[in-house]
Amino acid sequence: MDVKKREALMGKFVLTAQKIGNQIYLRTLRDSFATIMPLFILAGIAILINSVVLDPSGWFQNMISADTMASWQNWGSIITNATLNITGIILVITNVIKLRKKAGKHLSFPALFFLCKRTLS
Repeated sequence: MDVKKREALMGKFVLTAQKIGNQIYLRTLRDSFATIMPLFILAGIAILINSVVLDPSGWFQNMISADTMASWQNWGSIITNATLNITGIILVITNVIKLRKKAGKHLSFPALFFLCKRTLS
């Protein structure tokens, strides 16, 4: 491809990318995931500690008994699963709140209504 064709293709690509990037729903998803990113980091740290530090054949095998580490691993699994499971609910709430803010309405009641409706049905 010569330079003119490449620049024309790049121009069309940039215009298409801008149109896609200006979609309110994609921006809302991006902002929602950015908001709940600390929960994913917490879950990752919990998995790291649970799999590396609390492994009965790992670093602390001579310092802490295997039963104690197995008990702690159980708690680590509970924390990890709870964090990742609650993330889905929080993602729904943040999506609704951020979408309402982008639409110019700052009411977050629909998020709570949606959550109550989903949990009761």
